[in-house]
Amino acid sequence: MESVFDSMAILLTFYYQWLNGIDLTERGEVRQAHRVASTVLEQYKMYSKKTEEEGAMEARKIQSILQKEKRRHRVVSLYAMPSEESPLSSGYVMACDTDSILMQEVDPYGYEDGISLTRLDRIGHLETDGKYEKRLQKLFALNKQKSLNEEKVIHEALLENYLQEAFRDQRIVTIYSVESEGGDLISGYITELDETSITLQILTYYGEKDSVCYLDKERINYVRSQSHYEQSIGLLNEMAKVE
Repeated sequence: MESVFDSMAILLTFYYQWLNGIDLTERGEVRQAHRVASTVLEQYKMYSKKTEEEGAMEARKIQSILQKEKRRHRVVSLYAMPSEESPLSSGYVMACDTDSILMQEVDPYGYEDGISLTRLDRIGHLETDGKYEKRLQKLFALNKQKSLNEEKVIHEALLENYLQEAFRDQRIVTIYSVESEGGDLISGYITELDETSITLQILTYYGEKDSVCYLDKERINYVRSQSHYEQSIGLLNEMAKVE
C-alpha cells in the first residue's frame, strides 16, 4: 500500500509535467521526476521531524519553568509571541502536564478571574518576575483574594478532565481553537462530548443563543471558564430563559 508521501510524490510528478507543459510519460522521464519529488519529500520529512523534536524540547523547558513557579506560588504571564504587549493570560499555576497548563487567572486589577487551560505549544514566551506580575501579586493580596483549592485537581490529562467537568456542570466556556471562526474566541456551553470532539452551543455577548460549533479537541489551544465574562453571559442567558 502506498504511503501518503508516495502519493504526494506522484502528484508532484504530474504537477511538474503541467508546470513545464510537457508529457513526461511520453518522454520517458516520469521516473526521474518521481525521484526528484521523492527527494524533496524526504527532506521535508526530515525537517518536520526536526521541528517537532525542537517543539517538544521547548515544551519540556516551559513545563519545567511553570512547575517551579507553581512551587514558588508566583504569578506568571503567558504570551503567544515575544513581541506581544498583552499576555494571553496571567495568574497562578494550578497544574501542568506534558501538553497543557491549568491556571487560576488574575485580572489586571488583581481579582480572581476564572480557570484557564493553555496548550504549552501555544506559548511563545512567558514572564515570571516582572513589574506586571509583581503588581498582580500585590493587588491579589490587597483585594483579599483566595487561591483556589488544588486538592481536587487531577494532574494529568488536563484538557480532557477540564472539558469533562465543564460538560458535566454545564459551565460556560470560552475557547480559542484553530477551527474558531476568524480565529476569534468563542463562548458557550458544551452540549456533546466524545473522544475526539466537542459540540458547543455558542452564546453571544448578550447571552443569546447563536450557532452551534463542532471542534476537534486536538485543535483547542485555550479554554477558560468561571471568569467574569462567562459569569455575565451565563446570567444573561438564564434571564432570557425566564422571559
